[in-house]
Amino acid sequence: MISEAPPRRLLVLADLYFAAKLKECARSFSFETLGARDEQSAFERIETHAPEAVFLSMNRDGFDWRAFLSALRANAATSTLPVLVFGSHVDRDGFREAEALGADIIVPNSRVASEFPYLLASLVKL
Repeated sequence: MISEAPPRRLLVLADLYFAAKLKECARSFSFETLGARDEQSAFERIETHAPEAVFLSMNRDGFDWRAFLSALRANAATSTLPVLVFGSHVDRDGFREAEALGADIIVPNSRVASEFPYLLASLVKL
């Protein structure tokens, strides 16, 4: 009997527009996407589903990306999980803060979908 490989997953913490766009892009590379409503449920998703990377929006209402990224990096079990942070191209302070908090890649919103294959390959082995 041939066993199937477990599904490859990405945790996408973004508004509905970006979540839908990233889901479509991820599907073309045979990845499932997971979402979460808050920081606690995001950590539960990571523990339960073991995503290979996180796509984290700086502009999602009701989600403290700073606290999440900081906690992610402080936790030994999640400290090496690749994280791409994205936000408005004018939010240079946010970009610097994301870098200081340990984001692996930081890009403006406009590059997330348009350069998805390159960004994904920069985070995980395809």
